Amino acid sequence: MDDSISHAKDEGYVTTLLKRRRYLPDINNRNFNLRGFAERTAMNTPIQGTAADIIKKAMVDVANALTERNYESRLLLQVHDELIFEVPKNELADLEQLVTQLMSETLALDVELVVDVEHGNTWYEAK
Repeated sequence: MDDSISHAKDEGYVTTLLKRRRYLPDINNRNFNLRGFAERTAMNTPIQGTAADIIKKAMVDVANALTERNYESRLLLQVHDELIFEVPKNELADLEQLVTQLMSETLALDVELVVDVEHGNTWYEAK
């Protein structure tokens, strides 16, 4: 965390694992409140920003695979770290396997990306 703040103070930005930058113009501000917010953002961005990058990349990977395989299934919605699909029953088993594989392989990390799959007639039933 201290390294993130130090880097932000030197460079004016922090990055995610996928090299997306978050600029922090107030990181050296004399105003305590503005500087404090920028410091908290500097600590948070590498973690939360990388999580956002991962789910965005997973969405693209899955959407491309659905198109390539001519599935009728459609990616409907993203909610935080969840992807919600509309899936015909005849594609359900294949889609479960495909989505699990693609999402778990979205980004090579030192830790395993665990993917849980649930289904139901409504989002409420799936939860």
